[in-house]
Amino acid sequence: MQIKLDNPSQPYRAWPIFWLAFVRLMYVSIFERALSNYLFFEVNIGKSTLGIITSAGAIAYILAPILGQFITSKIGIRNALILSCVITPFLTGVQIISIEPWFLILCRVLLG
Repeated sequence: MQIKLDNPSQPYRAWPIFWLAFVRLMYVSIFERALSNYLFFEVNIGKSTLGIITSAGAIAYILAPILGQFITSKIGIRNALILSCVITPFLTGVQIISIEPWFLILCRVLLG
């Protein structure tokens, strides 16, 4: 017996996607605090430079609605969320490799 749905959308199971989004949020939050402490206490980076690096992610909040809407309309919400969850660990790993301020700012903007 086959069940007919009046809803034309495909019945995706959304919980794994929501779980990925939650893990990404927690991961990024913990990493940002740890990176700031590492740069300040171990690398002895200046306070103003650290402030610029930390606030560079705010630039993404300006650009993200424009670019995010375009990307989401092309590949879909589900795939955009998966793409975001895959790109985040990559860009985070790249931040660990190089601690040049200009590179960290670029990674922070791209992470947004």
